[in-house]
Amino acid sequence: MSKMLSFVDAIVASNANSTIQKILLRDSGFLLLPYEEIIGTLLRVRAALSSASASSSANLQLRFHCPPSEEGERILNLIASLLSAMEDKTGEAIWSTMELVRMELTAGVTAWSSSLAPQGSSAVHEATRYVMGYIGFLLSHYSSMGPIVSQAEILGRYVPRTRQYPLLISLIMEMVSSVEQDLAKNSESFQDQSLRFLFLINNSNFIMQQLRDTLSSLDDGDEAAPVADKVEGYMESYVQVSWAPVLSCLLNPPTPRLGRNYHPLSKFESEFHKIYTTQKLWKVPDPALRKRLRRAITEKIIPDYTKYIEDNNVSAPKFTPQQLEEMLQELFEG
Repeated sequence: MSKMLSFVDAIVASNANSTIQKILLRDSGFLLLPYEEIIGTLLRVRAALSSASASSSANLQLRFHCPPSEEGERILNLIASLLSAMEDKTGEAIWSTMELVRMELTAGVTAWSSSLAPQGSSAVHEATRYVMGYIGFLLSHYSSMGPIVSQAEILGRYVPRTRQYPLLISLIMEMVSSVEQDLAKNSESFQDQSLRFLFLINNSNFIMQQLRDTLSSLDDGDEAAPVADKVEGYMESYVQVSWAPVLSCLLNPPTPRLGRNYHPLSKFESEFHKIYTTQKLWKVPDPALRKRLRRAITEKIIPDYTKYIEDNNVSAPKFTPQQLEEMLQELFEG
């Protein structure tokens, strides 16, 4: 048992030192920490200790006369106590590493998102991919990680913001909320507000998909629902910022000034073509999301455009409603 204690101490110390050494290595603000290797090793040690603790009593009782002697009981209790202590120590090392990774990811997200270029990009941010990759790792070890977070809460090392979810899910949703807030805040520097909302749509949609994919096998709840609501909200904001002004050329034309002619249809055609030409080159990587966005824009533009053509007896418009709809189906291909 003393040799086993020394072995566990060595494993915990080795991984702790590895964490401390590699904490200093960063890539554009993000920690180059092989958390899968470090936490994975500690999880295997903890699982072995748990298995040994469960089987030690039954195995040792076979070696003693039944019922065991007083000395036998003392030995069994000592072994159980030692195994439990080693299991707890390994769990604490796992929690410490988890917290370290979480803090470094949070710091990395802040650093990356604050360096977003003013011209912006619609792509899914690397910060989002890093965080969701770590969350996927945690969820792939749900049965092992859950008790560790529960123990951290008992010891007062983790205080969940809400009791709505199991503790590990609460921890994960807090990480999701943090990355969403950082990206939303720093996307405000985008010069083009349409591109800003498309960036937020892509990132929130990616988070939602990753959560649903990894959580689908755990329970019947939909923890990704709040993120889905954000995607819908960002889509509404995008359409309002990007396409409502185009439609206003027809619906709310300015009062003509004396001596000036204003042609609502010509202005609409000019604004539509300008937005279409720009946004055709923007990228929405998810096909289902791309389809939803195109449908939202079509439902915003086409009915009112068709009504304007009919009400004003425009016999030969530059673009028929069908042509406009076909053009909208070419958006976001990148």
